[in-house]
Amino acid sequence: MDDLTWCATVPDGRLASISVGGTKIMRARRADGFVALGVQLQFHGKQTLEIENRAQRLWKAFWAHKATLRNKDVSLFKRLQFLDAIAKASLFWCSGSWNLTRVQMQIIRTAQQSMRRKVLQFKPRTNENNCFETKEEFCTRRDYAVKWFENKYNLAGWVKHSISNRFGRAGHVARLPDTRLTKQVMQWRNYSWILQQVAIHGSQLHGRRLHIWRWERVLYSCAGLEWEAASQDRRGWITKLNDLVELSLQIR
Repeated sequence: MDDLTWCATVPDGRLASISVGGTKIMRARRADGFVALGVQLQFHGKQTLEIENRAQRLWKAFWAHKATLRNKDVSLFKRLQFLDAIAKASLFWCSGSWNLTRVQMQIIRTAQQSMRRKVLQFKPRTNENNCFETKEEFCTRRDYAVKWFENKYNLAGWVKHSISNRFGRAGHVARLPDTRLTKQVMQWRNYSWILQQVAIHGSQLHGRRLHIWRWERVLYSCAGLEWEAASQDRRGWITKLNDLVELSLQIR
């Protein structure tokens, strides 16, 4: 009972309590939330804490497999593939629900670049005067080589993979039966409802312009107002994922 916590989306300052068997359950802050099924749930609409925790788990997995990932007797292509497999298992659990900000994207990109550089194991070179290259020269050469190998082996970026999971998850939910609670929550007061309110009251409400803040906002921006109908064709939707990812990165 001492380990139980609860949380809600209402402001932390609003008084509320839950008791079980006469024992008051501790309330967690919205920014802290609690862990459920291995996911750090936060109730203020952000996932930074969860993504930071995932990045730490990924680093633990990286060092646990260091002997394989940095073994030059194994082909570089297989080692980079193995790294991506570790990332998908450690980093992207439930990533279909993420709504990444630029800061969160940078956390993922930093982990990706750092780990791929460690797999490649670059070392400073010496010039004809037997002097080591400068730090700037070394970083430029190393980063160029990482991008070259990424293009050569057609390695996807981890941020793009996460966003692709989001579009894929959205299509899956849209294809669920109308009786499923998950679909009902997604469709509750969706963009169609917002357009109805705009038609009735106008776009200015209490001095503020009505806008979409929901998780599926990017879907309307990238796939159009009829994205749910388009996603009913599962194969067709999957073929559009790469284009939707690129478009979502452009409009941010």
